[in-house]
Amino acid sequence: MRLALALHMRYERMTKEEAFERTLRLIQAIPDPHEQSLTTIVMLWISGRMMTEEQEKRLKEALKITNILREIIQEAEDEGIKAGREKGLEQARIVLIQRMLVKKLSPEEITNLTDIPRGY
Repeated sequence: MRLALALHMRYERMTKEEAFERTLRLIQAIPDPHEQSLTTIVMLWISGRMMTEEQEKRLKEALKITNILREIIQEAEDEGIKAGREKGLEQARIVLIQRMLVKKLSPEEITNLTDIPRGY
């Protein structure tokens, strides 16, 4: 709430523009996207009349960009997890084939038991 009311507070050493910039940075630093969105909405609702159109636009854009970045980061993490899982499965297949070869199983037996194509 204090952050949402930031533009209404009196700052001795800051202009309203400096207060807005500081508030914008603080909102962007909120780690929880839900809390960040709520804070932005409350700030727009409470301080909307005190902000210039440019400030309101920048606040909305900053929130949108932050949400987009979170989605991109999540997608990258998901892809990294998927790639890591696939690499792990690949290594497991190789270890499995090596163990079967040590046990002197033929390539045909390995293919029949594992469904791993011959020549893998």
